[in-house]
Amino acid sequence: MTAGALTEGAVTAGALTEGAVAEGAVTAGATVVDTPVVTGGDVLTGAEVVAVVPPHPFVETATSTTNPVHTSTRTALLDMNHSSPGAADAIGRHGSYPPRVRLKPLFALSHGPRALMSVAQPGLGAILAAGGFPGVRTFALGLVAAVAGMLSVYATNDLLDVAVDRQAARLAPPSLPESVGSRTSLYHPLAHDLLSSGPATAWVVALGLVALTSAWALRPGCALIFLACMALEVLYCSLKRRTWLKTIPAGVMVGMGGMAGWYAVRDLDGGAAALFVLLVMWEIFGRNLANDLADLSTDAPLGIQTLATTHGPRWSARACFGGAVAIVPVAALQAAPLPARALLAIAALLFLTYPVLALVRHPDQESAQRYFNRATLFPPAAFLATAACFILWIGL
Repeated sequence: MTAGALTEGAVTAGALTEGAVAEGAVTAGATVVDTPVVTGGDVLTGAEVVAVVPPHPFVETATSTTNPVHTSTRTALLDMNHSSPGAADAIGRHGSYPPRVRLKPLFALSHGPRALMSVAQPGLGAILAAGGFPGVRTFALGLVAAVAGMLSVYATNDLLDVAVDRQAARLAPPSLPESVGSRTSLYHPLAHDLLSSGPATAWVVALGLVALTSAWALRPGCALIFLACMALEVLYCSLKRRTWLKTIPAGVMVGMGGMAGWYAVRDLDGGAAALFVLLVMWEIFGRNLANDLADLSTDAPLGIQTLATTHGPRWSARACFGGAVAIVPVAALQAAPLPARALLAIAALLFLTYPVLALVRHPDQESAQRYFNRATLFPPAAFLATAACFILWIGL
């Protein structure tokens, strides 16, 4: 093959010329075939060039040290042979799993571990509203509603974002595990064709009905809050490529989830408002903005609007810093006894304020991921600290 002899039939986004390869100017959406491309005496194979996209001001370029002439604005350098030929068969495709592991991709669709940790948010609202632990009936129904609701909301996000997730997977797909049963934390199984849309939709609907029924049995208002949270999740997904302010409905959704736990115990009041503000700030400045910064290299080429892709990593890190500092007094103003409020403030310091300092010093994707991982632990830590305080201080 001569230089620049890759025809339009081989690249769906158009012809790839020698000059385009030399400058890295491959259009977004291009598909690279296995046939080697010869240009300027160097050979580029499918293992070296894939999904090359136009440059973005906030995404670092990838440089080839072996072929300096091919220094380009690539945001992904993917080994097309990242898995063995039998890897997909070992995992199963489109839900064709052995019976003992059929629930694993569904649990992964719901981001299972993260969803279960999120149960601490309405749990915190419930124990703050009760001034201790609620009754057995409230606890049991609330646990079922919270678990089913969180699993349903997270799965809804993946279901609505499957097209974007598939595009992101082509830029930087993760290595496939040996089997689904050995790794339940593989996120986005729908985007990686490890699950079909039929079982995924049925999973979301079934969990939603369980959550709705349990919430209604607690108090009808709890069911209405759950429906509002689902509506906010749909709104959030619809704004993905429109505005970075989509972080606001995400924060409101999390805050309302905490209020559902409060309302299951008693009517909404000033204490519920304080909890709402606490969780909104945590979601926006502890998780959402940090997660967006951690995903900068894949979000930018796909046109996803985040604070990091719009205004840059430094502004994103600064926003996280401001929120992580401001959340400490908010935690100290919760409707709880003084020891519990002190523990909440300490938890905010340990899981938000202190780790965000590293992000401000180094506003890059790795630092953002580390901060996100630490901040995610705040609600479980706050729940456990508050529960322990009520047990030891009040004896409930």
